[in-house]
Amino acid sequence: MKSLGVLVALCAFVAVQGFAQNIPIVKPSKRTVVTPPVVDSVQFDPSFSCDPENRITCGSCSSVMICNYEGNKVGGYDCSSVDPSRPYCIGNGICSGTPADGCNVKSDLCPTADYFYPVPSNCSELVYCDDKQTAIKISSPSSTAIFNYAIQSWTLRVAPSDCFQINCEAAGQLDKWYAYKPSPQLSIYCSSQGPMTFVCANEADVFNEAKKTCEFACSKEGNFPYPGDSSQYYFCLSDGKGGFQKLVNACLSGFTFDSDAKKCVKSTPALPGA
Repeated sequence: MKSLGVLVALCAFVAVQGFAQNIPIVKPSKRTVVTPPVVDSVQFDPSFSCDPENRITCGSCSSVMICNYEGNKVGGYDCSSVDPSRPYCIGNGICSGTPADGCNVKSDLCPTADYFYPVPSNCSELVYCDDKQTAIKISSPSSTAIFNYAIQSWTLRVAPSDCFQINCEAAGQLDKWYAYKPSPQLSIYCSSQGPMTFVCANEADVFNEAKKTCEFACSKEGNFPYPGDSSQYYFCLSDGKGGFQKLVNACLSGFTFDSDAKKCVKSTPALPGA
């Protein structure tokens, strides 16, 4: 009886093993439709579309887009979020430091087009911002030459202090503003993606680091308009040391400052019905 019990158990084990090794795969009679998630955390360019043959592609000049075989966007990421030094997508989900052909990406070192601007971290380099505000880096023709933004040219470096540089990659620099000392009409912001250059809208303004904004600065003696308020004006007076003192004067009642005359003139009353 004991031998019979063992034989029955052995036969059952063999039968189970045989069954387990021959389980047929049943194909589903109806395809299960899975709705892709909504992708809204990355900004994609509408002109870029999913490629069913390549599920990882570019979603814009600066982002990678992940698609399913249905041609739906299901995910993606900005190249700069992976490596700030490779902010551009150049195809097949590959990020690069150089934009792909046809991608005219504006550089954050280019506040305006068709002009030269400094490279904040290197006074011996500049960028030419073309008509599309794409930055083209140019190195100094000499080890003793530095870029002079004010005259848009290279000038001779006389003292070490002539070379003004801002290293946004240094510790503690993130989210800080700096006036570009050689030409304070410019300001540099250290972002998580690297330095960004800004220029004051008004030619007479300079960047105030404490206020983090542009404001009028005296460059010569005289009277100058006060932005947004014609009832007062700036009065610039030499301090006798090569600098200037800035004062704010108010016009008399009934007078407003005339920018052309550079003085307060009697206000012209508004005509009835005007």
